[in-house]
Amino acid sequence: MSANKLVGLGLILLVIFVVVDRCIFVVKETETAITLVFGEPKSVEDKAGLHFKVPIANVVKIDKRILEYDLDRDVEISDVRQERLTVDAFTRYRITDPQLYYESFKSGANNWAGFKQNGQNGIEQVMRNALRQTLGEVTIEDIVTNLRAELMTLIETRMQAEVRKFGVEIIDVKIRKADYPEDIAETVYDQMRAKRQEIAQKIRSEGARDSTEIRATAERRRAEILADANRKSLEVRGDADATRNAVFNEAYNRDPEFFAFYRSLQAYEEALLKGETTILLSPESEFFRYFNSLDGGRN
Repeated sequence: MSANKLVGLGLILLVIFVVVDRCIFVVKETETAITLVFGEPKSVEDKAGLHFKVPIANVVKIDKRILEYDLDRDVEISDVRQERLTVDAFTRYRITDPQLYYESFKSGANNWAGFKQNGQNGIEQVMRNALRQTLGEVTIEDIVTNLRAELMTLIETRMQAEVRKFGVEIIDVKIRKADYPEDIAETVYDQMRAKRQEIAQKIRSEGARDSTEIRATAERRRAEILADANRKSLEVRGDADATRNAVFNEAYNRDPEFFAFYRSLQAYEEALLKGETTILLSPESEFFRYFNSLDGGRN
């Protein structure tokens, strides 16, 4: 085969290869392909595999997975009391209408990276507006703690209504951080500390007052219990003394001499067991009469 024929065959194969390459394209599981003719969408292919197109057509591929966008800069909002706050948030979304998405964000873009960037710019603007509108209707306390979950749901709902016209569906919105701007944060924190200290002092004062009242009540109750106990003790002692005196009287009436002997023994016990007193008495003293005679000196 001559050299001219080889060159001609090579050119034919090259033309065939270029034509085939311009007529087929591959779509992945994670993509949706839009076929464009002179920049206008002609067909949308979301089935994975090999597809054909006319040679003059171009293909733009759109990611159909769940995507995430995080705000590049914090959003500064004013709450219902006009207190400033900076908010950092992110959203997850999915492109549900690739052709509408392409038509909404095709300006200045010729590939997926450009379409994605344009789309995120549009989502960012919608997100900032929804954050300002929603968080501007409540207080900082609601944003930080009280209504955080409900507010994120409301922001998601408001964004959903706006991005639907882009062919986008919002999966969820999360507020990552809500804080005071740096230029006023220290002043606000000082005010919060002062307020908390005031509340703490009030609680301590109320606690001290309650403590005093409790102690006073306890002391009064203690005094009442002791007084009642003393009264009962005196009553018991009075009853016991009366009983003892009655027994002594009965014993005296039965045997005066034995009663005198018993009382003398008690006197000896009182005088001799203490060991602290010296007594000088004559052995014939009346005090020792039962020491000298069992009958008390009657004989």
